[in-house]
Amino acid sequence: MKFCMILCLCFYFSNYYAQSFSFIDKLVTNSISNHTTPNANVIIGNDKETLFQKAFGTDTYEKYSTEVTINSIYDLASLTKVFATTLCVMKLVDDNKININDFVAKYITKFGTNDKDSIKIINLLLHNSGLPSYYTPKEKNMERQAVLDSIFNIKKAYTTGSQTIYSCLNFITLMNVVESITGTTMYEFYKKSIIEPLNLTHTYFIPDNTVKQNCISTTPNLKGEVHDPLAHMLKGLSGNAGLFSNTTDLGIICQMMLNKGTYRDVKIFSSETVELFTKQWEPKSSRALGWDTNGFLTSSAGTLFSPVSYGHTGYTGTSVWIDPIRKLFVVLLTNRVYPDDSAVVSDLRKQLHNYTIMELENLPTEPIIEFYGIDSNKGKVIINKNNEYISVDKTDIFVNSSDKFAYYDSLSSNSNYVLIENIEKNKINEVKLLNNKKENISTFSSTFGFRGDNPNVLIINACKGESTAKKALNLSAREIYTNLHESISFECSAIDYAKQNLNLSDYQIIVLYSSEDSYFPFFEDSSFVNKLQKYILNGGNLLVSGSEFGWFLGRTESGVKFNKIFSELFNSKYIKDNSNCHNILGLKDSKFDGLKFSFGTEQSIFITKTSDVIAPVNNAETILEFENGGKAGISALLGKGKIVYLSFPIETINEKDVKVELFKRIFDYFMN
Repeated sequence: MKFCMILCLCFYFSNYYAQSFSFIDKLVTNSISNHTTPNANVIIGNDKETLFQKAFGTDTYEKYSTEVTINSIYDLASLTKVFATTLCVMKLVDDNKININDFVAKYITKFGTNDKDSIKIINLLLHNSGLPSYYTPKEKNMERQAVLDSIFNIKKAYTTGSQTIYSCLNFITLMNVVESITGTTMYEFYKKSIIEPLNLTHTYFIPDNTVKQNCISTTPNLKGEVHDPLAHMLKGLSGNAGLFSNTTDLGIICQMMLNKGTYRDVKIFSSETVELFTKQWEPKSSRALGWDTNGFLTSSAGTLFSPVSYGHTGYTGTSVWIDPIRKLFVVLLTNRVYPDDSAVVSDLRKQLHNYTIMELENLPTEPIIEFYGIDSNKGKVIINKNNEYISVDKTDIFVNSSDKFAYYDSLSSNSNYVLIENIEKNKINEVKLLNNKKENISTFSSTFGFRGDNPNVLIINACKGESTAKKALNLSAREIYTNLHESISFECSAIDYAKQNLNLSDYQIIVLYSSEDSYFPFFEDSSFVNKLQKYILNGGNLLVSGSEFGWFLGRTESGVKFNKIFSELFNSKYIKDNSNCHNILGLKDSKFDGLKFSFGTEQSIFITKTSDVIAPVNNAETILEFENGGKAGISALLGKGKIVYLSFPIETINEKDVKVELFKRIFDYFMN
């Protein structure tokens, strides 16, 4: 998967100029109107020039607040980790003054206490050191060195290397490593190594009183002073937060990174150092060295930035993402924490990055409308129109049935749903959604529809986060579902519609399908999980195909929750993510004997990043297994029903004939 988008991108590079980016105005303006943030600064550029730069809003929500400009200076929060601390470490590595495999205690003797002598520089950069995620000193007025000493003496929260837990303490420690080597403050080293060579004119630690007037407020009482509590206790000189800057200066750093360490003939790093620090380091985590990556396609970069993109976010509402394949960067600066730290910018970030790519690459709208399904009682096609930021003259719904063959263009701009009435459900052959170029933008390709008068199989598209660019790649996988037994009649539906409107007990088999590009697990909704469990207990059959568990179980914030669901629903337990496993799958159950296929090969649609390694328990059986022993599929009984769980998206199987055969055998298992 890591390089799944590269081939799709090479055709678009010549279109990155003369773009209006008018959609950003509406996106950001709406966010300000909704009190997501009082203001924002955005810069978009490539390796050669700035493509877009604009300031929005006012310093605060107050009536007479000052308008922000592109020269306004923001508290970058954790962007300090990449735009300052990581760059300092990169410089030391580039100058052969430090090795990432050095032990931290080599440079900070006090740090080696409490079983921390095994922690290396690389562990701090990868956030797998074992240090706790944060630390709040018990005394409010501790001296700076006393705060640092308490961090050096802190106990580990977990075994080094066993987990990835994002920690501010890692980068405060890195700051002290930098200072130990250079014999000066990290800020002075940063100023000499980065600020002055790049001629950054609006980048500071501890802005003076003159600069503070141009800083954006983070609270009603905080302007030009660091917002992060721990960095504040360190007097604003910290490795985890404390850097202040604007989009112009950050854009220069991004261009330097895109040019592999050089900006306008000024060399900051070697290309080897840039590549070393910005690649995803290991498959079980998205982390690079200091930077994060979009390797799981679940980040704030959205779903269209390439998987090898790298970036970071900051607590105050800041973010940076750099796509080395497209030679593109986007920096977003906000003060979403004003006034009371209640607003979130996660949707704004993802939308901004997705719409940037869509604008630059002339992608079909993603999606302006989604086909939801058919109202079983009223025979209506139900459409969800969920995107108001991309302007389209009109969108057509193409319905092909035995008694109607027509375009419907009566979409109302004020309506969330469009009802096409008087269509008999059992006469519909096909439904497509077409944009103004007559391009199909259906989220489930053109396979929405029915076969038979009373469908006994419900196929649910759970690809919530799937990008337009991936839809075409996933068509071959989805077509498998329409090549089922001729005796089987089926109905297709989007997951949101199925959750809200369909009676699961009406179907003998339910198929839940997700792609490798989906970024929301379809079991987040506990009420839906309960419905599925009840359905299976009463004799229903469930086929789950996808890889969400592999990604989300391995992420600390959701692992416990999904492990519980995994155990209860699939009679199995999750062991680890067997990422980047390029093997031959052998089907280990007698009903699958003789069927082998390549999985995650270079010829597959994607080079997969996820295959769960699972352990069947109770009555669950392994049905698919890697040659090295990793479990990739299980079958289980739950009450009167049967479950088959395939821990990979079907598009990662290379051979079409094998896909069809695999589904045939699974449905034989359900029907017998």
